[in-house]
Amino acid sequence: MATREEWVRHFEDVNGRKPSPEEFMEAKKEGFVIASEESTVQVSEQVEAQQVDSSEATEEVTADSVADTQPDEAQVALEEEAPKPMPELNMEKEQEKETPKASQIPLENPYYKPKVTKNNAFVNIALPIIILVLGILFVILSWTLPFGFVFTFLAFFLIILAIVTLVLSLKSTRKALSIIALVMSIIFFMTSLAGAGYQAVKYVMNHAEQFQSDGRNRAYQYIDENYKFDWTEDQFKELKVGTLTLDEVLDAHGKATDAEYSDAYEEDKPDLLDLTYRKENTDGNNYVRLTFEIKDGVYVLKSASATFDYDKVKEVDDYHSNWTKDDYEKLSVGTQADLLKGTRLSEVVEKHPEASFTYHEMTQTEQGDLTQSVSLSYRDYNPENGKVDTVRLTFDYDKRENEYFLTDKSDE
Repeated sequence: MATREEWVRHFEDVNGRKPSPEEFMEAKKEGFVIASEESTVQVSEQVEAQQVDSSEATEEVTADSVADTQPDEAQVALEEEAPKPMPELNMEKEQEKETPKASQIPLENPYYKPKVTKNNAFVNIALPIIILVLGILFVILSWTLPFGFVFTFLAFFLIILAIVTLVLSLKSTRKALSIIALVMSIIFFMTSLAGAGYQAVKYVMNHAEQFQSDGRNRAYQYIDENYKFDWTEDQFKELKVGTLTLDEVLDAHGKATDAEYSDAYEEDKPDLLDLTYRKENTDGNNYVRLTFEIKDGVYVLKSASATFDYDKVKEVDDYHSNWTKDDYEKLSVGTQADLLKGTRLSEVVEKHPEASFTYHEMTQTEQGDLTQSVSLSYRDYNPENGKVDTVRLTFDYDKRENEYFLTDKSDE
């Protein structure tokens, strides 16, 4: 008789599985007997002993019946008291009862083979190491070479390779390195993607600087650092947008104070060249800016703008205001749709011939239209009692009336 643990261990070794609850309870009733050839011999000996006992009992009954010389009644009584013959023993049934069921006997299974875990050194060790080495290499190259996106693409395939490696290693006991390779391949891909982005930004910035440098070099040939301003308002008004060429301007006024070249990013837009003629020793006033576009290989005037001092009002540094609040309130402001509602410039100049700052602004549009405006600024830092310290006025030109009309005013 074996212990429970020994019987379970023996059952698992022979059958390659754990016993079911029914098999366990049946074995418990039998006393956890480990089946062998001895159990079969014991069962045969028990059957033979039962057969011998049955034969002896039959012989005794027969001897008693022959020796008996009693009358019939006594014989009948004796027969009634005599033990009944034992029923014939069915050996096959008894053997079935005594012999355990085949499902309960843990016989050896010649077809059962215990599962053996195989570890592939190439899949479990070599492949993950290759993935890690290539990942590090791709990250370094993506941050150092200008075509880093190629290595980002290769790093993405490392992720796929790492997934395949992990799947092949699932049934192995050495899959830790495959898991590490998968995680690191994702990190390598993200890092190489950042490197490719860095290289792209670097490429754009380098080319932008090169483009600006090329533009400055192209524009520098139109600059004269010793230029003397010689433009007049009438000369600006005579400019012909759309027909005047760059060479004609250079012949008439020479090279400019400043120049800027801009290359068109779109094929249907032409390259542009800006020339600025600025009067020396001024605070931004008195300049002419011309914009040329290239047509059929020739630079042609596209638009122009200029500012000049408004010579009908005298600029003074120490201005003393003669504006009253009532004078300011009486000023009428017109609109672009109806300029004539505004106060005329000539009326203002007549009453206030001096100002702190003035300029006359003119623009030649792409359609060839000339627009003009005059801005006057009156600023007294220590006004007399009852005088307004600040007045700012803007007048737009009306060609029909040949006059400027007020379109904006401010006392701030």
